[in-house]
Amino acid sequence: MRALHIAADAAHDVDDILALSEDRFGLPVAGAYRGLLVTAFQDLLRDPSRPGVASRVGTRPGILLYHLRHSRSRAAEGGVRIARPRHFVVFRVTAAAIEILRILHDAMDLPVHLGDED
Repeated sequence: MRALHIAADAAHDVDDILALSEDRFGLPVAGAYRGLLVTAFQDLLRDPSRPGVASRVGTRPGILLYHLRHSRSRAAEGGVRIARPRHFVVFRVTAAAIEILRILHDAMDLPVHLGDED
């Protein structure tokens, strides 16, 4: 089985997302979003080619995207379910690991945040 590696940028993204969620929506919702992220990471670890995984034109080769909405039916932390998650998991697959590179809001310009623009 592959290992799960979370890059420093992705860990920073998670911290920011959870802090913002807590500020705007409260601790229970931040906890539910944390649970959704963990569920998505586990889903990708189990099957990195699961439905919802896509490559995107304009991103670096080998970079895959997975929107959190594809894991929300399996995640409910403390009875709270996130109705409309707004983030992509940006990752790549190697023989040894699933590497989580970033967690980006779905309204962001992905090529800019992934360093794809010249």
